[in-house]
Amino acid sequence: MDDIFHFTVVEEIEMAVRLGLAALLGGAIGFERRQAEKPAGVQTLALVSMGSAMFTLVSGFGYGFGDPSRIAAQVV
Repeated sequence: MDDIFHFTVVEEIEMAVRLGLAALLGGAIGFERRQAEKPAGVQTLALVSMGSAMFTLVSGFGYGFGDPSRIAAQVV
């Protein structure tokens, strides 16, 4: 049976670590904002950070050709 995604175990672990780190750092920023009584808090910024990291991971790992920053560059 052919796999849809052809990632090695190391690449999968790297993606999971990057997503976890993005959530952790986004949550830390959200915690700081919650302490300052700003509207966006821990959960909001953790999810936004994970979404941004996922988008960047798809552009980096999803395509095996070209420059991985091309998809992210088109957003800006």
